[in-house]
Amino acid sequence: LSLIESSGSVRMPIKLIAPGKGSSAFYPAEVLKRDGPTVFTKGTHIYINHATSAEEAQRPEGDWHKLAGALESNAYYDEAGKAGPGLYGSALFTSDYAPLVKEKAAFTGMSIRASGVAEAGKMRDGVPILKQLTGAESVDVVTRAGAGGMILTEAARTANSQQESTMTDEEIKKLVESAVTTAVTAAVA
Repeated sequence: LSLIESSGSVRMPIKLIAPGKGSSAFYPAEVLKRDGPTVFTKGTHIYINHATSAEEAQRPEGDWHKLAGALESNAYYDEAGKAGPGLYGSALFTSDYAPLVKEKAAFTGMSIRASGVAEAGKMRDGVPILKQLTGAESVDVVTRAGAGGMILTEAARTANSQQESTMTDEEIKKLVESAVTTAVTAAVA
Protein backbone atom coordinates (compact mmCIF):
# COMPACT_ATOMS: atom_id res chain seq x y z
CA LEU A 1 0.00 0.00 0.00
CA SER A 2 1.51 3.30 -1.08
CA LEU A 3 0.07 6.46 0.43
CA ILE A 4 1.24 9.92 -0.56
CA GLU A 5 0.11 12.85 1.54
CA SER A 6 0.36 16.47 0.49
CA SER A 7 1.26 19.11 3.00
CA GLY A 8 -1.76 20.94 1.64
CA SER A 9 -2.56 24.36 0.35
CA VAL A 10 -1.86 27.48 2.37
CA ARG A 11 -4.24 30.42 2.80
CA MET A 12 -2.76 33.91 2.79
CA PRO A 13 -4.48 37.28 2.80
CA ILE A 14 -3.55 39.46 -0.16
CA LYS A 15 -4.13 42.99 -1.36
CA LEU A 16 -4.89 42.77 -5.06
CA ILE A 17 -4.67 46.46 -5.89
CA ALA A 18 -4.79 49.92 -4.33
CA PRO A 19 -6.71 52.86 -5.74
CA GLY A 20 -4.65 55.41 -7.64
CA LYS A 21 -2.03 55.28 -10.35
CA GLY A 22 -0.92 51.90 -11.62
CA SER A 23 1.37 50.99 -14.49
CA SER A 24 -1.53 50.65 -16.98
CA ALA A 25 -4.28 52.89 -15.66
CA PHE A 26 -5.48 55.17 -12.89
CA TYR A 27 -7.80 53.09 -10.67
CA PRO A 28 -10.52 55.17 -8.95
CA ALA A 29 -11.60 53.75 -5.59
CA GLU A 30 -15.27 53.78 -6.65
CA VAL A 31 -14.49 51.55 -9.66
CA LEU A 32 -12.56 49.06 -7.51
CA LYS A 33 -15.39 49.04 -4.95
CA ARG A 34 -18.13 48.56 -7.54
CA ASP A 35 -16.49 46.16 -9.99
CA GLY A 36 -13.73 44.41 -8.05
CA PRO A 37 -15.91 41.87 -6.18
CA THR A 38 -17.78 40.85 -9.35
CA VAL A 39 -14.67 40.59 -11.53
CA PHE A 40 -12.13 39.05 -9.12
CA THR A 41 -14.22 36.12 -7.98
CA LYS A 42 -13.52 32.90 -6.13
CA GLY A 43 -11.35 30.69 -8.30
CA THR A 44 -9.54 33.51 -10.15
CA HIS A 45 -6.11 32.03 -10.88
CA ILE A 46 -2.87 33.22 -9.33
CA TYR A 47 0.28 32.68 -11.39
CA ILE A 48 3.95 33.31 -10.74
CA ASN A 49 4.69 36.32 -12.98
CA HIS A 50 2.43 37.76 -15.67
CA ALA A 51 2.52 35.88 -18.92
CA THR A 52 4.52 37.58 -21.65
CA SER A 53 2.81 38.43 -24.96
CA ALA A 54 4.46 35.40 -26.56
CA GLU A 55 3.30 33.13 -23.71
CA GLU A 56 -0.25 34.48 -23.94
CA ALA A 57 -0.31 33.85 -27.70
CA GLN A 58 1.08 30.34 -27.26
CA ARG A 59 -0.98 29.37 -24.19
CA PRO A 60 -3.89 31.82 -23.60
CA GLU A 61 -5.33 29.65 -20.84
CA GLY A 62 -2.14 30.08 -18.76
CA ASP A 63 0.82 27.88 -17.90
CA TRP A 64 -0.05 25.02 -15.56
CA HIS A 65 3.52 24.96 -14.26
CA LYS A 66 3.27 28.60 -13.14
CA LEU A 67 -0.16 28.18 -11.51
CA ALA A 68 0.46 29.00 -7.85
CA GLY A 69 -3.11 29.09 -6.54
CA ALA A 70 -6.44 30.87 -6.76
CA LEU A 71 -8.64 33.33 -4.91
CA GLU A 72 -10.44 31.45 -2.16
CA SER A 73 -13.32 33.92 -2.14
CA ASN A 74 -14.53 36.95 -4.04
CA ALA A 75 -12.38 40.04 -3.59
CA TYR A 76 -13.74 42.86 -1.43
CA TYR A 77 -12.93 46.53 -1.06
CA ASP A 78 -11.69 47.60 2.37
CA GLU A 79 -11.27 51.32 3.01
CA ALA A 80 -9.47 50.59 6.29
CA GLY A 81 -7.47 47.53 5.21
CA LYS A 82 -4.29 46.50 7.02
CA ALA A 83 -2.21 47.85 4.12
CA GLY A 84 -4.40 50.85 3.36
CA PRO A 85 -7.47 51.17 1.16
CA GLY A 86 -7.79 48.68 -1.66
CA LEU A 87 -9.18 45.48 -3.06
CA TYR A 88 -8.41 42.52 -0.76
CA GLY A 89 -8.94 38.79 -0.88
CA SER A 90 -7.93 35.44 0.46
CA ALA A 91 -5.48 33.47 -1.67
CA LEU A 92 -5.13 29.73 -1.55
CA PHE A 93 -1.57 28.89 -2.63
CA THR A 94 -0.62 25.37 -3.64
CA SER A 95 1.65 23.40 -1.33
CA ASP A 96 4.56 23.53 -3.80
CA TYR A 97 4.47 27.34 -4.16
CA ALA A 98 3.29 28.37 -0.68
CA PRO A 99 6.72 28.17 1.05
CA LEU A 100 8.37 30.21 -1.73
CA VAL A 101 5.56 32.76 -1.85
CA LYS A 102 5.68 33.16 1.92
CA GLU A 103 9.48 33.45 1.98
CA LYS A 104 9.57 36.03 -0.84
CA ALA A 105 6.46 37.98 0.23
CA ALA A 106 8.46 40.88 1.65
CA PHE A 107 10.21 41.40 -1.68
CA THR A 108 7.34 40.84 -4.11
CA GLY A 109 3.83 42.06 -4.82
CA MET A 110 0.52 41.11 -6.38
CA SER A 111 -0.56 42.48 -9.75
CA ILE A 112 -3.87 42.16 -11.54
CA ARG A 113 -4.25 40.96 -15.13
CA ALA A 114 -7.62 42.34 -16.11
CA SER A 115 -9.56 44.20 -18.76
CA GLY A 116 -11.66 47.30 -18.52
CA VAL A 117 -13.04 50.41 -20.15
CA ALA A 118 -11.23 53.75 -19.88
CA GLU A 119 -12.93 57.13 -19.67
CA ALA A 120 -12.86 58.50 -23.22
CA GLY A 121 -9.96 60.90 -23.70
CA LYS A 122 -9.27 61.30 -19.98
CA MET A 123 -5.82 60.81 -18.46
CA ARG A 124 -4.49 61.20 -14.95
CA ASP A 125 -0.83 61.09 -14.01
CA GLY A 126 -0.01 60.03 -17.58
CA VAL A 127 -2.29 56.97 -17.71
CA PRO A 128 -5.93 56.46 -18.76
CA ILE A 129 -8.60 56.66 -16.05
CA LEU A 130 -10.42 53.35 -15.60
CA LYS A 131 -14.19 53.71 -15.93
CA GLN A 132 -15.10 50.04 -15.50
CA LEU A 133 -13.45 46.69 -14.79
CA THR A 134 -14.97 44.17 -17.20
CA GLY A 135 -12.96 40.98 -16.70
CA ALA A 136 -10.12 39.35 -14.81
CA GLU A 137 -7.59 36.87 -16.12
CA SER A 138 -5.58 36.47 -12.93
CA VAL A 139 -3.91 38.08 -9.94
CA ASP A 140 -0.22 37.28 -10.19
CA VAL A 141 2.80 37.22 -7.91
CA VAL A 142 5.30 39.66 -9.44
CA THR A 143 8.63 41.21 -8.51
CA ARG A 144 7.16 44.73 -8.39
CA ALA A 145 3.49 45.54 -8.08
CA GLY A 146 2.30 48.35 -10.33
CA ALA A 147 -0.52 49.45 -8.06
CA GLY A 148 0.15 48.48 -4.46
CA GLY A 149 -0.75 44.79 -4.47
CA MET A 150 0.94 42.61 -1.85
CA ILE A 151 0.92 39.37 0.08
CA LEU A 152 -0.04 40.16 3.66
CA THR A 153 2.28 37.96 5.69
CA GLU A 154 4.00 39.41 8.72
CA ALA A 155 7.24 39.66 6.72
CA ALA A 156 5.52 41.49 3.88
CA ARG A 157 3.86 43.99 6.20
CA THR A 158 7.20 44.66 7.89
CA ALA A 159 9.11 45.15 4.64
CA ASN A 160 6.41 47.24 3.00
CA SER A 161 5.95 49.44 6.04
CA GLN A 162 9.71 50.06 6.09
CA GLN A 163 9.46 51.56 2.61
CA GLU A 164 7.47 54.47 3.99
CA SER A 165 9.88 56.42 6.15
CA THR A 166 8.66 58.69 8.91
CA MET A 167 12.17 60.05 9.43
CA THR A 168 12.82 63.71 8.80
CA ASP A 169 15.47 64.83 6.30
CA GLU A 170 17.68 65.84 9.23
CA GLU A 171 17.34 62.40 10.87
CA ILE A 172 18.17 60.69 7.57
CA LYS A 173 21.21 62.94 7.12
CA LYS A 174 22.47 62.09 10.64
CA LEU A 175 21.94 58.38 10.04
CA VAL A 176 23.87 58.49 6.76
CA GLU A 177 26.70 60.52 8.35
CA SER A 178 26.88 58.03 11.20
CA ALA A 179 27.05 55.09 8.79
CA VAL A 180 29.78 56.79 6.75
CA THR A 181 31.79 57.58 9.90
CA THR A 182 31.45 53.95 11.07
CA ALA A 183 32.53 52.61 7.65
CA VAL A 184 35.53 54.95 7.46
CA THR A 185 36.58 54.09 11.02
CA ALA A 186 36.34 50.36 10.25
CA ALA A 187 38.34 50.76 7.02
CA VAL A 188 41.14 52.67 8.80
CA ALA A 189 41.33 50.22 11.69
